[in-house]
Amino acid sequence: MPTLPDLRAANVAGKRVLLRAELNVTFAPGTTEIADDSRIRATLPTLELLRERSAKTIICTHIGRPDGQWDADLTVEPVRQRLSELLNRDVQYVGTVGTSECREAVASLSPGEVAILENLRFNPGEEANAPEFASQLTGLADVYVNDAFGASHRAHASIVEVPALVQERYAGLLLTAENDALSEALNPTNGVSVAVVGGAKVADKLALIRNLADRFDWILTGGGMIKAFVDARNRRNETLSEEAQLARTLWDEEDLRRKIVLPVHGKITREFSPDAE
Repeated sequence: MPTLPDLRAANVAGKRVLLRAELNVTFAPGTTEIADDSRIRATLPTLELLRERSAKTIICTHIGRPDGQWDADLTVEPVRQRLSELLNRDVQYVGTVGTSECREAVASLSPGEVAILENLRFNPGEEANAPEFASQLTGLADVYVNDAFGASHRAHASIVEVPALVQERYAGLLLTAENDALSEALNPTNGVSVAVVGGAKVADKLALIRNLADRFDWILTGGGMIKAFVDARNRRNETLSEEAQLARTLWDEEDLRRKIVLPVHGKITREFSPDAE
C-alpha cells in the first residue's frame, strides 16, 4: 500500500471530497431492508471527520453485482436513508455519474454537507476500469479518499484509475486501521497462530488459503467453503463445482491438508433467514 498523507492533517475545507466507501450491504431476503449496517457504521469516523473539516463529501460505493445495468433492488437509497439516520443529518442523493443533474447537484453542495452517488456498478465502466468513467468521477472531485478496504483489491475505476487522476488523495481512517490490523495479523510472532476463513465468495477465499498456510499453523474453515471441502473430500467419483475443484487441489496437498480444519457439526437451511427450517 503506498504511503499517503495523513487525512487528519489535510485541509479539505470547502473542497469536493470523493469518498470511495465500502457500503455493499446485505438485504433481508426479498426486501430492500438492510440486514446488517456494520459497513455503514464502520465508515462513520471518516465521514464525521470530513464533515467537521467542512468538506463537501460525495460518497461513492457499489452494491451487489448488477452487471452494468440498472437494478431497482440494488440502488443506494436504503443506504442513504440509514446514513442520514446515523449522521443525524440529510445525506443528499445526487444521482448517476456522468449526468448533468449529478454535476449540478454536486456543484450546489455547501461545506459540511454529505451526498451519495448512485451505485457505481450500474455503469459497466466501473468494473472495466474504463478511463471515460473514471474521468467522469474525477470531474466531481478536488480530493480523493479511499476508505473501501474490502474493495481495494479490485481493478475498478473508482479504486485504480480515479486516484491516479486526482492529485490530492488520502487513505481513509477505516482503510488505515484495517491495513494496520491486517499487517499485524499476517505476521504472527509467537505462540500458535490460527487463521479463520469463511463467508461468501468462496472461490476468492480458497485462493488465499495457500498463502495463509505459509504463515499460520492452523486454518479453520467456515461458511460456504465448508461444503466445498466436504465435497472435495467425499465425492471422489462425481462432478464437482468450481469451488469444490479448487478445494480438492488444496486438500490433495498433504502439508496443506494437515493445517485445514473442518467443522465437526453444522446446520443447513434452505434459505438465508433467522427463522429458516
